[in-house]
Amino acid sequence: HDKDAVRAALSKWKAEDFEAAASDAGMVVAAMRTYDEWQAHPQAQALRGLPPVIIERIGDAPPMPLPAFAPQAEINVDARPLSGVRVLDFTRIIAGPVAGRTLAAHGADVLLVSAAHLPSIPPLVIDTGRGKRSCQLDLRDADDKRALHKLLHGADVVVQGYRPNGLAELGVGAEAAARARPGIVYVSLSAYGHVGPWAGKRG
Repeated sequence: HDKDAVRAALSKWKAEDFEAAASDAGMVVAAMRTYDEWQAHPQAQALRGLPPVIIERIGDAPPMPLPAFAPQAEINVDARPLSGVRVLDFTRIIAGPVAGRTLAAHGADVLLVSAAHLPSIPPLVIDTGRGKRSCQLDLRDADDKRALHKLLHGADVVVQGYRPNGLAELGVGAEAAARARPGIVYVSLSAYGHVGPWAGKRG
């Protein structure tokens, strides 16, 4: 917490060199770049031309209507478009949590899945956690992983904001989710996209 010591230590580095070393150590670091500098970066070039949203088929299942509009659903004048849709939210910072909050605002039953060992930024949790329930599951623990797979069986949507393959390494990737719950919608958001030299970079 010694700002002067941190400033002195960082002054010995070039920004891009520190960015690379810190990223290799698993830290979340990005050097400030101008627009032109970013456009010239290999990661920006890898992403150029990709559409904003990529849809991939990860499995097959019979079509299902939204719960609120299913033929057997009771008429509810207070129902919102996503009422009855069950979402597992594995997100942490800004974009992902806001996506989950938006689903909740439209009626979805959103369960935020975190863990006690993960860092938390309380103001962000307060802001982006509105309308959500929450639980803590350590996916390194066999019992907690079994509990999660029970939740997956009853979910309609997974939203995850970890680096690409981060959850897959813990057995909760898109293919595993589709096997546990055929027809599930698996949404992935990441800081730098899923292709290019920064695809696995934390952000």
